[in-house]
Order: sequence, then C-alpha cells, then structure tokens
Amino acid sequence: MDTISSCLASTSDTLYVAPDTAYFPLHCSSRIDVECGAVASSRLRLHRDFYLNPFVNNTGCDDASGTMTLVLDSRVNYNATLSIYPADTVRGDTLIWNYSGLSNIATGAYWNSFISNVYLSMDTSVTVGDTLCFRVYTNVMAADVNPVNNDYSACFPVVYSYDPNFKEVSPAGNISASGETLTYTIHFQNTGSDVAENIRVVDTLDSRFDMKTLKILSTSHQMSPRWLASNVVEFDYNYINLPDSSANEPGSHGAVSFSIKLKPGIPFGTQIKNKGYIYFDLNSPVITNATNNTITRPASITNVSASLPVKIYPNPAKDMVYVENLSGGELSIISMNGSVVLSRNIDANKTSIDVSSLADGVYIIKTVNNNATSTIKFTKQ
Repeated sequence: MDTISSCLASTSDTLYVAPDTAYFPLHCSSRIDVECGAVASSRLRLHRDFYLNPFVNNTGCDDASGTMTLVLDSRVNYNATLSIYPADTVRGDTLIWNYSGLSNIATGAYWNSFISNVYLSMDTSVTVGDTLCFRVYTNVMAADVNPVNNDYSACFPVVYSYDPNFKEVSPAGNISASGETLTYTIHFQNTGSDVAENIRVVDTLDSRFDMKTLKILSTSHQMSPRWLASNVVEFDYNYINLPDSSANEPGSHGAVSFSIKLKPGIPFGTQIKNKGYIYFDLNSPVITNATNNTITRPASITNVSASLPVKIYPNPAKDMVYVENLSGGELSIISMNGSVVLSRNIDANKTSIDVSSLADGVYIIKTVNNNATSTIKFTKQ
C-alpha cells in the first residue's frame, strides 16, 4: 500500500497526519517552512561511539534549498569515513551540508527530509552524568513562514548501561490535560546476529489523544508511516538494513520521535499509558517499557501582571542574561526539547545568569513566584 497521499494546499502551515484513512495525507501551505533538529539513535553510553542524526525538513509544498550546520560538543570527535552523508565542509567543530529540492510533495517519505548520520566518539574527559550538547541550524530563506524553528539545540545525558529498546515521554510524570502535548521517542536496536532488513514500529495510542494532532518530529532513518487503525500508528523502515550490534554497535540503533495532543476535559487522576512494539523482520515484537503520565489538578497559577512583567536582556545573549521584576521564587532555563538545563532559587528583584556554557540556540526562561508564572523565549548565540 502506498503510504503517501498527495500534498494538499491548505490555509494552515501546520503539518499533521490525519487518521481518517489508512493513508497519511500531508497538509501544508504552498510556501516554505524548513525546520531542523537532531536525534541520537540511542542513549549515549559512556565511551561508546554513537550516531547523531541532524536533519532538515520542509513541511511546505515549495522547494527549499540551503545549508544545514551542526555545531558539535567540544568533547566529541567526528569521523567522516564512518558517517553516512559526510559533511560537505568541516570547520573545526562545525559541520556543514548543502541540500536542495526539499518539498512536502516529494515521494519516498512522509515529507522530504535531509538526514545525515554523523559518527561521533567521546574523548576521555567525558564521565557518566555529563551532558553532551549540539546545535543544528539552517539558513533562513525569505519565503520561510516560520524562521523560529530553523535553529535547534539538543543535549543528551551520558549513561553507563540501559535497555536499547525503550520508550520515553516528555514531559514525564504528572501533567495537566488542558492543551497538553506529549512527545514520545521510541528507540530500537538490532541485537540479533544478522542485518535487519525491515523494521516496523507500532504504537497503539490512548483514545484520549486527538489523533489528528500527531506530528512526526524526527527519525534516525528514512521511513514511511501509516495508520493501521484509528488510533494505531505504524512507522515502516523498509529496507533499512540495520546492522547487528556485534558487527556495528553504533550503527545498530534507530529512533523515531513524534508529538500528539490530549483531548480537553480529561478527569483528574486519569493515567495515560503507552508502549511501543518493535518488529525486526518476521520476528515476534520486542515490547518497550510503558510510559505513564497522570492528569493532576493544576495549582492556582496566573500570569504575571502586565503592569510589572518579568523582562530579560540582552536578547540574544552571549555570556550573561539579566532578569528583572522577579520578586523571588524559582527560575529555570529549558531547552527546546524540554530539558531543564539550569534551575535556581531567586531571592531578589533582579538577577544575572551566566549562560556562556549553554549551546547556541533557542531556550525558554521560566519563572514561578507567589503562584504566578512567566515564560520568556531567548536566544543564546
């Protein structure tokens, strides 16, 4: 079955996948919306080589061309020989690729993506608990309808051991149902004794999700999605030829990430559970761990008064950020993948934050005090 239907002109610039048939109709504008990101094919295991997959997507129907740039963490080393689609240009810790003809009406995938598989190794200074951070960005074209998503920063913790077939959710734990979006990532690894020619990842979604809001965020390898039922989504990695772990451990991993919104009005105390089924060729499925979110009653939180808004400067910032009108409370800096990269208690109206160690990219500063919350976006450069 062809899993791709035609690109439909729409007044909306949002890509979503509609489960009204077995197809994945792609809704997009007639313009350009390039976005970039990165996914690690596996959790980063201490002193194990790994693949990082930076990518650029275009969810618009017009062709997009440009460059994709990856800035590496200073504690990793790039191996061009073992990388799939090596960088066209290397400048120290900066890798640059040229891409062209990206369009949502391209054939062969859910949308036309440029994906590289970058082979990296850690230096001896990295220890368990460290976090390796990377930045991916693409040039902003005049016709791009949303330049904000052209710059992406991601940080990955270094661990010692783990189950290679697992599922994670962000945010984790207690959540509020009102407009809440959950992001799921399913990781898989071929631990068999031969190449896995085809892999299928199947996910049965809770009926409390609005299925039409499902959005595929990233994938380690090219794949095609389809709906098996109104709430069952399948990601097909046909002809992936994923090597086994004994032959090529870093290359034996893969991952897919997607987001989906909950319906409104879910009762407090409801648990949203989810797990994935991974089929390697004709073998019985490998079942992942189950994620679990609980709908809780939110605390009484209101927006900060417009007469005394929290403000930050400079923005963009390079080394220091100054935050005013706090009146104490707690401050957090959150990366665009939902990770808290800095948190501190505030006991003054004004504070300074050293952001020099953060990877370049877009972040959210969140402040909470006296049952009031504020979120402000800023750019580290």
